[in-house]
Amino acid sequence: MQPTRRACVVILAVVIWELPAGAFGTGATAWAQTISSVTPLALRPGQTQDVVLAGNGLGDARQFWSSFPQKSALATEPANAKKNPALATFRITVPPQTPLGIYGIRVATNSGVSPLKLVLLDDLPTVRATGANVSRRIAQALSLPTAVEGTLGPQQLHYFKFHIEAGQGVSFEVYARRIGSLLDPTLRLFDARGREVTYSDDVPGLSEDAAIHRTFRKAGDYVLELGDNLYQGGSDYFYRIRIGDFAAAPLPYPLAATRGSEFTCRFADSSASPLEPVRGKAPTNPMQTALFLPVRQNGGDAQSFAPILLSDRKQASEAEPNNSAKTATRANLGDDLNGRLETSDDVDNFVFHASAGELVRFKSISRGLGSPADVVLRVLDAQGNPLAAAESQGSEEATLWVTFPAAADYTLEVRDLNHRGNPRFVYHIDVVAEPSQPTKEPPRTEQSHTFTLNAAADSVVIPAGGTAAIPVSSVRSHYNGSIFVQAVDLPPGVKSRPTWIGGGEDLAELTLQSTGELPPGVLHSIRIVGSPEHSDASVTAQTTEAVRTQLGNMPYPPLGLCGNLALVAGPRPNFTLHTEPGEIVLSPDHPTTCKLIAKRQKGFDDEIALAVSPVKKGLPPGVSVSIKPIAKGRQSAEITFSANLKADPTVATVVLVGTIKRGNQAFSEPAPGIELTVERASAKRKPEGKKS
Repeated sequence: MQPTRRACVVILAVVIWELPAGAFGTGATAWAQTISSVTPLALRPGQTQDVVLAGNGLGDARQFWSSFPQKSALATEPANAKKNPALATFRITVPPQTPLGIYGIRVATNSGVSPLKLVLLDDLPTVRATGANVSRRIAQALSLPTAVEGTLGPQQLHYFKFHIEAGQGVSFEVYARRIGSLLDPTLRLFDARGREVTYSDDVPGLSEDAAIHRTFRKAGDYVLELGDNLYQGGSDYFYRIRIGDFAAAPLPYPLAATRGSEFTCRFADSSASPLEPVRGKAPTNPMQTALFLPVRQNGGDAQSFAPILLSDRKQASEAEPNNSAKTATRANLGDDLNGRLETSDDVDNFVFHASAGELVRFKSISRGLGSPADVVLRVLDAQGNPLAAAESQGSEEATLWVTFPAAADYTLEVRDLNHRGNPRFVYHIDVVAEPSQPTKEPPRTEQSHTFTLNAAADSVVIPAGGTAAIPVSSVRSHYNGSIFVQAVDLPPGVKSRPTWIGGGEDLAELTLQSTGELPPGVLHSIRIVGSPEHSDASVTAQTTEAVRTQLGNMPYPPLGLCGNLALVAGPRPNFTLHTEPGEIVLSPDHPTTCKLIAKRQKGFDDEIALAVSPVKKGLPPGVSVSIKPIAKGRQSAEITFSANLKADPTVATVVLVGTIKRGNQAFSEPAPGIELTVERASAKRKPEGKKS
């Protein structure tokens, strides 16, 4: 394991999102369903296989969801068999032409949904590690090519033996950290006499996973040893080792393709093997963010895979030599850029023309797609003077905003932070250009990306007939106005309450309401999007931190799994709340009252204490609220909002939470968000650009 500055920042991010109990509404803060193991860890396209899921709360499993196409059904059981809450078995059929790669799976039950797990689609035959193969003397025999799966116990080593012919080229690649395992794998290869032939620990770009490629000069029996870097182990230390004549740790160039366009990708692996290029047409689906490509060695039988990014923009690639501003590759501002740092100290330069006042965002993507490149960006003017620079921060890759002072040519310089390079050091630069603005108004183009959004959860269980709340945060850049947030792609029976992140604020709670008609045990993929106050441009909220936490704090979760949330129906809550009206307009010294109405289940007639949700701390400056509880046996209470003369005009969303205490238990439910518009005394209108 190689300690880096990134590890500490990831831990900090997890602490930031440790929110108060009850913040998400019923069923969304604790997992009623869990998956502790998946057997097997890989499925073969074109085959039907049984997948056994072990965990908790799986007795009423209804649906197997995956990010790859498949048909599935619960495996048949005897009619009188009692369902086991710790196990669920699904029979899965994967279409033959489905690309190999790493994908996500979940299980929906009658009461909720499991956290995300990762599996592979792989065409290698699979065997299970015996668990008794803990020394070289009793190494488990394998026939190549193959993939072997197992779980490493504390202070254990697993050994596998096989025969290799003279001149045979073989790759050994471990999938552990990249599929959410806690295992930090090491590989050692021994010959028949027990002499170490080669060793691998952390291959750059593989998120601490290990890989070996070797061409064997002598025929004979060899032994592969798998261990954990710190000799740790347990049920979360699972692995899959692929062994065969495939490319180890391949990466494509370029790293991206334009949706709907023809593309050609060439590949580089860890051993400079001759690899076949791939030509194809990128899919047009706007929701698909990445595509797995097949990778084969020339003349090889087995294949591996590598992801490329999908973009709506045109793609430009560097042309060597471009190591200086004088030899920079000419590009159109607004086209995405692709390149690779082929040797140590390689520097790539791109020159483009920008208009005066033009605002441009340059964002590097490399490590998120498996490249070892730790990209540093720098923008220079025509005289070579630096205007701005950026490098990665923790697990976030380099992002650079530049407002160009004059109409002229400028240069973007790309290099590796540690001056490393080889053909695997590929990178992609996502470029978003905002035209110059005659005033200080925020950009209003359809590609406005002057803020990003993050959802605190990647799934939500909405109680039947009730409300669920999801914290959504913003990271702003060159935009300080209000942000309109809503959920889209909702199924019938669920409504999204319009939500605002107020001007200058960075957090709000989005509430979803159920009519009670959503069927249980069915998973729906939804998105959360946000728009600037005066624009219809939208930004999709990412769930990266939530996914990362579920997958053992893996540094770079698969990009395609961090833009959607899983929505399922939950049980009916003990009580529900709603407000009348749901929109309030305030002007100084003119308080406004609304009614909070409770619908109680039998036995829940106690007093309902009310408070502003603790997730979003406080109300807009200058705004106060008077709250009284809903008395025992009563169905409603009045809530009064007030604004003083110092309150700034804004629009925001307030979520109230009700709590019933019964003995040592507390039951909390959120009310749908209240849209709160604060106006000046002379103004009687809501902010432009959005309708409730």
